[in-house]
Amino acid sequence: MKKKLILISLVIILILVSSLILFRPKGLNSKQDFVKRVLQIAVVSGEIPDYDLIKDNRNIILSSENLDTKLIPMLDGIKFAILSPAEIKEKANKEGDFLYLKFNKIDIGGKNASISLDNTWSVSDTSKVGYLSGGGFTITFHKFMGSWVEDKLRQSWIS
Repeated sequence: MKKKLILISLVIILILVSSLILFRPKGLNSKQDFVKRVLQIAVVSGEIPDYDLIKDNRNIILSSENLDTKLIPMLDGIKFAILSPAEIKEKANKEGDFLYLKFNKIDIGGKNASISLDNTWSVSDTSKVGYLSGGGFTITFHKFMGSWVEDKLRQSWIS
């Protein structure tokens, strides 16, 4: 009887482990995959603080600061205009103040990954407005049984 219980327990464990391996989510294998996931959370799901204040949420301004521009993904219905900090400032001076996205940190280690994205104002030199909006978040991931898993808790901040 004891041997049967041990055998049944081992079979159950084997089934659980194999299902975790076979049915694990695909896609988080490269730095580009992490950047894409964070941008999906920010602009497809609209979870970044003050997302609703972005003037045109189908044409997003993204700073090239702290970012290899080759990592920027294609997302359905969303176009990213990648600008340098100087170009962002120049655009604000010409067109007025606007919100843009900027990666603060992309830290991918062997077992943990952490990516911070800000939604911040570019203010023209002639603007008289003081903004109490904008913000950002940090998305963390950890490796579990060889696969990257997105932590459901997010660290967010608002201006």
